[in-house]
Amino acid sequence: MHQLQSAQVINNMISVERIQNFCDLPSEAAFTNEYDNQVSPNWPQSGSIDIQDLSVRYRDGLPLSLRNLSFKIDGGSRVGKFIFLSY
Repeated sequence: MHQLQSAQVINNMISVERIQNFCDLPSEAAFTNEYDNQVSPNWPQSGSIDIQDLSVRYRDGLPLSLRNLSFKIDGGSRVGKFIFLSY
């Protein structure tokens, strides 16, 4: 029983280390910046990205990391990303 508890403590410590590493990452760029004025506010005037049922894996033989992902981004939209890592 002590071995199981020791392994759990080590796993919890590793989790805390990962959180600390994420906290130390540099922040993303500001939502607006000096270059925004160099691009026409109407750009792009048209176009969109439309993804339907996207499934991907990191490499052959691994399980899918994304399954049946569908989304549409209209032209002129600003897009950010959020990455959730699960171990």
